[in-house]
Amino acid sequence: MEPSMIDPAVLGVDGIAVSIATTATVELTWFSDETSARLDDGQFTTGQGPVFDAIADHDPIQCRDLTKTTRWPAFTDHALGIGVHAVFAFPMIIGPTCVGAMLCHRRNSGPMSDDGIATAMALASLLRAQTLTWVPGRNDPKPAEFHRAEVHQAAGIVSAHLDAPVNDALARMRAYTFAHQRALVDVARDVIAGRLRLPSDAA
Repeated sequence: MEPSMIDPAVLGVDGIAVSIATTATVELTWFSDETSARLDDGQFTTGQGPVFDAIADHDPIQCRDLTKTTRWPAFTDHALGIGVHAVFAFPMIIGPTCVGAMLCHRRNSGPMSDDGIATAMALASLLRAQTLTWVPGRNDPKPAEFHRAEVHQAAGIVSAHLDAPVNDALARMRAYTFAHQRALVDVARDVIAGRLRLPSDAA
């Protein structure tokens, strides 16, 4: 099953993002809309959020009202700032390993329906093997491989400028993004274009 075949409305949500777990972090592989990409940026930048927990716990994570949780303070601020009030994450599990998660979000607070949850869990099960080999097709309007590739390319540039490990460079980019309330991919594009050179303290 291709991720692009998923219609968020079938689940009663406004958007979906699919991510895979790597040894270092969680990588976005597909998203249904720009808000979903920005929501994932918030998780990637802050290092917290429902996808991280779903992968770590091997259990679905449901937060029907972000204004009433203290679970992910930095991520919650980001999510509310882009108009997201409810998030739901469903792990993709193969044997003892969680290979990723499907994130659903909604502008309005409230729980997913029982049918929506059942469908989401079934979709996560179908996607678990597909996600390991999926490559964005030519007809996908916003291929996420380019979205993340820019971030990692920029981290390499920052690493060279600061003579620091790539992971440290990425951490500085995250800190700069959070401090300046910008999208991580926009910061990455500025770094690549030479419009931005991060100081050693990423202030």
